[in-house]
Formats: sequence, C-alpha cells, structure tokens
Amino acid sequence: MNLKQALKEKWYSQGFNATPFLLGSAAFCCDIMERDLGIYYTHYLYIFKEDFGDMSYYEKDLNSMGLIIEKKLAEDPDYFRKAKNLYDLQMKDSAKFYDKIKKTDLKKVSDGELMAMLKKASERISYSVAVAHIIEPYVLTTDFKIKKELEKFIKNKTDLNRTFTLLMAPVKESFANRYENALRNIKNKQDIMKVIEEFFWIRDTYAGRHILTEKDIKEEMASIKAKQPVDLNKLAEEKKNAISRLNLPEALVFKIETTEFLTFWQDERKVQILMSLDYADRIMEEVSRRVGLDIRYARQALPEEIDLDRMKSKEFQDTLRKRREGFIYVYNYKYNPKTDLPDRYTGKDYDDFVKAREKEKNIEVKELTGMTASTGTAIGPARICTTIESLKKVKEGDVLVASMTRPEYVPAMRKAAAIITDEGGITCHAAIVSRELGIPCIIGTKNATKVLKDEDLLEIKGNHGLVIILERK
Repeated sequence: MNLKQALKEKWYSQGFNATPFLLGSAAFCCDIMERDLGIYYTHYLYIFKEDFGDMSYYEKDLNSMGLIIEKKLAEDPDYFRKAKNLYDLQMKDSAKFYDKIKKTDLKKVSDGELMAMLKKASERISYSVAVAHIIEPYVLTTDFKIKKELEKFIKNKTDLNRTFTLLMAPVKESFANRYENALRNIKNKQDIMKVIEEFFWIRDTYAGRHILTEKDIKEEMASIKAKQPVDLNKLAEEKKNAISRLNLPEALVFKIETTEFLTFWQDERKVQILMSLDYADRIMEEVSRRVGLDIRYARQALPEEIDLDRMKSKEFQDTLRKRREGFIYVYNYKYNPKTDLPDRYTGKDYDDFVKAREKEKNIEVKELTGMTASTGTAIGPARICTTIESLKKVKEGDVLVASMTRPEYVPAMRKAAAIITDEGGITCHAAIVSRELGIPCIIGTKNATKVLKDEDLLEIKGNHGLVIILERK
C-alpha cells in the first residue's frame, strides 16, 4: 500500500507523543502475532512530526480480526486467558533483560554489544504489545454490540448510558490507583525514593523517557489531596446488582466479563510498554552520544534501520533531521522491498497527504456525538491537547480534548471538568481514569480535536454522549 492508496482507505487513528523508533518497535510485532496467534495486522499508517505521532489501524484489519477472535472465543471461552498466560511468560523474559540493563554501565560496553542491546530492547518493546495486540480488534468492535444488546433491556437513553458505563467499569485496581495510593502513603523522603523506584516509568511516552524526580512526586501528592480513592468493592457490588436486576442473558454477561478481563490486561500491558520504552531509551541515549547525534533525531530512526555505521553517517543523520519536520511511514507486514512501492515519505509528499486528511478542520459544527465513557454534565472552555507541552495550559474546570489520553495526561485530567477524545473504546485510558475521577467523558467522537478550538465554550452531556458547542472562541 502506498500513500495514494492509504488516502482512499479507512483508518482508526490514535494520536499521542511518539517517535518512529519507540512507537515503531511496539507496533512492528506482526511476526510475533502470526507465530503465536495465527493472526496479524496487515497495515499501519504512521504520521510523525517533531515528537508527536498519529498511529492508524487499518479498519479492515480490525473488523476481520474481530470476527476471527469472536469465533475463537466461541470455540474456546478461555481463549483470552490462555493468550495472557503466554504473554505473562514473555514478560518474565523481558524482566530478566531489564535487570541486565540496570546492572550494566552502558558507557563501558563495546559498540557491538551496545547495538545488540538496543536491538534486543526494541524486540522487548514489540513483545510488550504483540500477543496483547488482540485486545483492540475485540474491544473496538464489541463495545457497540454490547450497548446495542442492552437496548433490549433499557429503553431510556440516559439510563442506558449510565448502566453501560457501570457494566464496563473495571473493578480491579489499576496502576493509576496503585500509584495514587502509594503517593497517599508517603511520610518522608525515603518513601518518595521508594515510589520513584517502583514507578520510574509512570511519565514515559513513545517520545522518550522522563526521569521521575522528587519534585514530580511532590506535585503529584498535592494534585490528589482533594481526591478520594475509588471504592472498587462498592463498584463491583453495584455492577453485580445491575446484572441481576436486568436479568441479562449468559451470553451478554460473558461479553461483559470478557471486556472486564481485557480492561485489566490492557492496564497491565501499559505498564509493560512504559517499562520497555524506558529501558530502550536509556540505550538509545548512549548510542546517540557515541554517534554525535541529538537524541531527538536518533529516535527518528525506524527499528529496522538501527545500525551503528548507518547512524554515524552524515547522510542518514540528515535524513533523520528531515524526518522530525514531518514523516509518514506506511507499514506493510508482508512488504517486499524488491517489488513494492516506497513506504517512507517526507517533504512535499508529507505536506500534501496531511493537508488532504485535515480538511475536517474547516467544518463548522454545533455539536459532536460519541460513546459515553463516564456519565454526568459539565460546562467549560475547551483545551485541545496533542502534546505533553500542551497539557500545561489545562486549568481547573477546563474540558480536556485529545485524540486519546495516556498516563502522562493524568495530572491535567485531574484538573479537567470533563474529557473528550477522538478515539478509544470503553476500556481505553480516558474511560478508566474519567470514571475514577468521577467526571463526564465522551470518547470516539472521531474529530473533536479537528473541529474544536481552544476556549470554545462546551457543554458535555455524558448521559447522552453529546458535546454541544455553546460559544465559539
């Protein structure tokens, strides 16, 4: 598939802070998926600029894989649990490698050993996603089916949305819960150091690692003072009572329980991904030092391009600098470099493609609709957040608008009156955190970040999955 073909196809996009090396290492796991599961994604579309990346799933892949997984699940109800058991074994292998990195002085290893470690680290990022990459085709195609089935039992739309979000709510402690509880238990500097050691990865992104500091911890402690911890036992009881009251059929209850299991797995996956990014970036920092290239540009290399001599060459370094200005990569799993068209684009190709995809920005709309992830109503000014830097502009009472949210968004999410995202299923990060915070959240609007602008006054009706633009800035 080339750019011209990609423009005609339908994609499911997710935008966040990312670079080609770190995000590419995570997504290029199709060979592992094919080997371990017998299914894989055929294409991805990546659009990078500076330290922001837009990763798009090929919608045909999501639909076809979703059907295959549903069939496998019907044949074997333990399909996902067996897959997770395999994933857990692979993560134990990753833990051994990370322990080796912690014990190694990277500045003292040979060039050959350093590059071997970087390739191994890239591989471990792939493993942190690979088997667990069957979550998306299922949850992104099943959410709507569950809600549709619930309509048979709940006629009132407000009650439907409220019940749907309750039934989809996770009842196990998330890593965000664990982190906040650890913050609440801090009594002295020694406790702060323990939290840093345990959660060193908490602010990492696909754009690079963030070294957690004592200042970070103290800021986080202040931000959660007024927030009450989530009562998961109470939530589990409410969920159980709702299922019993509605007398839902076993098949539907199974889908709900499966989604709950995948929410928990997805949360574990995030931890594994963030840890793998941290260790890989440590090695890349040393590589960039040795080749005399700023780490921001070194991260523009794709995983398959990692080679010390190549990264030392002026020509390749110039290519990486150019990529940071705008880079498109069409990933084709069964790519044949001898017969297929080029898959990497910069310059005019990048500009023309992005311009063609961003026509929606000029669309004038009065309201947006999406899926209710957390109920409630709020009114506030929009803050469009696409980068870590943009999160700093979020103030108390603002409506945070993002393509999707990730762990690094949490400090800003705590200030928000509501959250709106372009993408995401009911198990996504924005859905989980908004329910924990008790604020309305609407996901899957498709184009909120494109049609809304900073300081547009919005009314969020979480019970109806509706965003109303009260006043344009």
